[in-house]
Amino acid sequence: MPAPNPSAIEQALSKFTIRENRDALTNDILVDGKIGTLQPDLGACAMQCDRKPACKGFSFDHWVGKCYMKDNIVLAVLDPRSSIAVKKSMQVPAVSNAPNDIEIIRNRRVTDEPAVRRRVFDLQSCKAICNESMSCVAFTFLKQAHSGAENCLMFKTSKQYSSDSGADTGIKFQSR
Repeated sequence: MPAPNPSAIEQALSKFTIRENRDALTNDILVDGKIGTLQPDLGACAMQCDRKPACKGFSFDHWVGKCYMKDNIVLAVLDPRSSIAVKKSMQVPAVSNAPNDIEIIRNRRVTDEPAVRRRVFDLQSCKAICNESMSCVAFTFLKQAHSGAENCLMFKTSKQYSSDSGADTGIKFQSR
């Protein structure tokens, strides 16, 4: 299958309002009997949704490259791995007021540009700082940083990660 034309991707993306660090957990449209399709990026997901009349928006998981088309998006939850997009003719959904939780993912490192860098004693200290910050949605704790080096990296978005035995990552999320 040939790569999509960049102008076609831009045209499809222009039809949506996009919110980073959000996910929509319900109202999935099945494709060949399955929930979600593999897509290389947000633009390809927008093109897929734009071609399907029942699709009112989508959620795209950047970490696994999966597009979840939706027939309705009523509520958004915090999830730094994902972005949601809603057709511009529709209202952007409210954000859940459910409490945040932090999931620790061992031996992974967020590779986006950190918004804040700090020197902390341990993973739990890094987690506590991120938890208290409204702008921090993910963090990476570097387990073997040099003495005095900043070992707590905090992020406003988390679109990429890599395996790294010298790092542990935490992401804020909401279940509902």
